Amino acid sequence: MKLWYFFISVGFLAISATSFFVSFSLWESARRVSTIESKPKRVALWAGVGVVFLVLAVFVLTL
Repeated sequence: MKLWYFFISVGFLAISATSFFVSFSLWESARRVSTIESKPKRVALWAGVGVVFLVLAVFVLTL
């Protein structure tokens, strides 16, 4: 059962890392290119998704 928890938490960590990457790339592209509209709510949404999945991964690892 612990092995399943490990694989589930690795999946959550992968989703979290992807969310942080998307958040950072949205923020960085809006900062560098003046024609791209800055959307702080979208950046915050992706960062929030990353935090939620990071917390879920830590929770599953502590089971």
